[in-house]
Amino acid sequence: MLRPGARPRLEVTGEVDAALVGPEVIAAVAAAAPAGADVDLSRVTFLDARGLRLVLAALDGAGTGGPGGRVLGAVPRAVRTVVDAVEVPLAPGATDA
Repeated sequence: MLRPGARPRLEVTGEVDAALVGPEVIAAVAAAAPAGADVDLSRVTFLDARGLRLVLAALDGAGTGGPGGRVLGAVPRAVRTVVDAVEVPLAPGATDA
């Protein structure tokens, strides 16, 4: 769910994978938050390459050079391994769950 605001926030839960995230979802998230959105991964149990693409699209938005987003909160260890591997920006205080 993408929550609008001064800093939009994408909250994702469960398994975030190719079965749920198609190219149209990625494009819609990027368009809805063109300057980027913060992403809450605290309730994600699995993240595959397509899920990671969704996270990156949300963080970067439409690639307009805006401030971009950050990953917030407690990130489950399995998910943290994936986001760390591609150096996804974490908010100060983001922790392992």
